[in-house]
Amino acid sequence: MQMHKLRTLVTGLALALAVSAGARDASVPCTARDGHNGSALCLSLQVADGQLAVKEFVFKANNSYEARAVGDDFAAEANLAIDRLPKPCALVMTPEHLTRYRAAPAQDQAAQAVCNFSGPWTAFLQKLMTWAADIGRQEDAANVLSETGLLRPLVTLSEHTPLIWPDTNEGFTALSGIVTFFVADRFDPRTDDTFKIEIRNLPDAEMQARRIAALRRWLAPLRQTVFCHAKIRERILAFYKSIGVAADIEQLDVKTPFVTVSERPAP
Repeated sequence: MQMHKLRTLVTGLALALAVSAGARDASVPCTARDGHNGSALCLSLQVADGQLAVKEFVFKANNSYEARAVGDDFAAEANLAIDRLPKPCALVMTPEHLTRYRAAPAQDQAAQAVCNFSGPWTAFLQKLMTWAADIGRQEDAANVLSETGLLRPLVTLSEHTPLIWPDTNEGFTALSGIVTFFVADRFDPRTDDTFKIEIRNLPDAEMQARRIAALRRWLAPLRQTVFCHAKIRERILAFYKSIGVAADIEQLDVKTPFVTVSERPAP
């Protein structure tokens, strides 16, 4: 994030917190979008012992999903990922400051108050930014609260879950502590329109067409299930084992979705 953007965010945080501190929590805003991968999962954050935690969530489905239980599963995936994030205070401090703090937390009560904070998101944000300004790390704190900082692991959740960070990198609203994901549509391997398959290292287009058709038939039992990387990988590798061909899955992307497989030549 560029320096002028950081300053803008810091200024906005200060102004908004002056108005919103102590206000009652509103319901979680969440809107599904039309079309491909349009179901939305929106979570409001709180802080427990200095760590980000989910307070509430809302799942808004498009035509691909209906059952609330599915939304519960998606929220559980997001909750696990958020629980694994480091404490924001640790990322705001310099490495030297962090080393000193870990050696003697009680000797740095200001840092301890932030690192052990439990309570609403807005109160934490105010405390974090005030403390960061006091130690000369205000712009670093603003950068931590971005998709390139603390939240980076959430941006890449689509590499192994159905949760997709918005392409606009607007998956997190710092002022309100709202995290938004879009959710991949149910998996359907039947046609290229719904699941693209590329197989490399085949001798010709005819062989590739036959192999892709066979692989689609093999994947058919997964039709209309929630996109699950592990199950799809397992099924593809089982297919290649059944035909006695060695292969590697190079890419499996939930967004398009598509898979790229490289067959290995026989020894």
